Amino acid sequence: MSQSSSQSRENGSYTPEQLNTVQRIKNCTDFYEMLNVSEDASGSLIKDSYKKLALLLHPDKNKAPGAEDAFKSVANAYTVLTDDEKRAKYNVSRRTEGHKFAYKEFQMDVDPYVVLGCAVGVGIGVLAAGLLWKLFAPSKKSEEE
Repeated sequence: MSQSSSQSRENGSYTPEQLNTVQRIKNCTDFYEMLNVSEDASGSLIKDSYKKLALLLHPDKNKAPGAEDAFKSVANAYTVLTDDEKRAKYNVSRRTEGHKFAYKEFQMDVDPYVVLGCAVGVGIGVLAAGLLWKLFAPSKKSEEE
């Protein structure tokens, strides 16, 4: 990877592919479009597409502006489309109200790190430890005091 095509990740930079992906996700108003799958896609196809996007958008690897929000958005889309009940409701809302309305209606407060952990098969103990760390780790502000 050349310096002209990508700055070093340590400096908080990103590749053109990472930036383009963030911008594409930011402009999506449909979960199927966001994950680049059809409405009749299988759960395993949705999972595969989600994992690729999540790894590309993960804030530890992608420092493009909006990457964290895009990471959260694909986790939300994955959460809805892999739950049969939510997916059915999303599809009905999408057909009757339009995909922009359905997209807004199905915004959830999901932890994208937990969603990614579940999608890649991280054990529940690792997820629990991560959640505990997130809850009880000292904040950067308190470390500076």
